[in-house]
Amino acid sequence: MYNCPSVIQSIAAIPILPFFFSLPLSLSLSPFLHLSVHVCRVAIAVLQRNIHKYLFLRNWKWWRLYTKVKPLLNVARSEDELKQKEEELNKLREKLIKEEQSRKEMDDQQTALLTEKSELFIQLQRVKK
Repeated sequence: MYNCPSVIQSIAAIPILPFFFSLPLSLSLSPFLHLSVHVCRVAIAVLQRNIHKYLFLRNWKWWRLYTKVKPLLNVARSEDELKQKEEELNKLREKLIKEEQSRKEMDDQQTALLTEKSELFIQLQRVKK
């Protein structure tokens, strides 16, 4: 039958918990070994089924066409994604320009308000004297 040494080795690497020491060795590890054998059998069955299906499909003309066209579809998709990213970049640039203009206007407004404030303060000082 099939053996799955990597799974058995990984189970052997599991630290043994203290309550396992109270049980005989055959009773404490048997559920794990049974589970690992079951997992190995299921994995092997899945691999065999997939290999069988691939061997059936590899000579099918439609499958050959699909495998040749699929990379070309990825190229077209990447071009579409590139166009989307360029559009997004252009929108962000426009937004940046608008933000810079509004910031410049705010700075100008702030300087105007500061000069007005200083002029009012000077007038206030004159009135106090």
